[in-house]
Amino acid sequence: MNTLEFLDYVYRLDEEYRKAKKALDENAQKIGQEKGTDSPEFTEAYDAYVDLKYPLSQTECKVARAINDASQAGFEDLVLVEEFNTIWDREIVEFSKILRDLGCKKILWANNSSGLIDTLKELSNAGWAFSGFAEVKGKNVLVLVSE
Repeated sequence: MNTLEFLDYVYRLDEEYRKAKKALDENAQKIGQEKGTDSPEFTEAYDAYVDLKYPLSQTECKVARAINDASQAGFEDLVLVEEFNTIWDREIVEFSKILRDLGCKKILWANNSSGLIDTLKELSNAGWAFSGFAEVKGKNVLVLVSE
């Protein structure tokens, strides 16, 4: 699976989740109207609605956003981490693993949060090396490559 296939996979899972969540919600509402909200059937239907968990991790969603941001900027097979896509230090290992599994060898890092130095250290520990700067959308970004 490459980066764009991963993005399609994420969109498909998201759509399936939203449809399932909506169907469970509508079912619970119907049972609540027909049998009352104190009925065991309603409780069961409501629990099914509440128990449906999102099928992707937060980090997988952030990888998808970075792939989408790169794609919209005209890049393929790399990711662009914008300022509103915060990758926490604790997510770097999973983030890196997903990128490597997708064959991604380059990150364009535009996020200049206050914890940037710590984040770059974690990225370095995870096997990413600083290779220079680039300009994307009129902004300077860090270029990181997989070692």
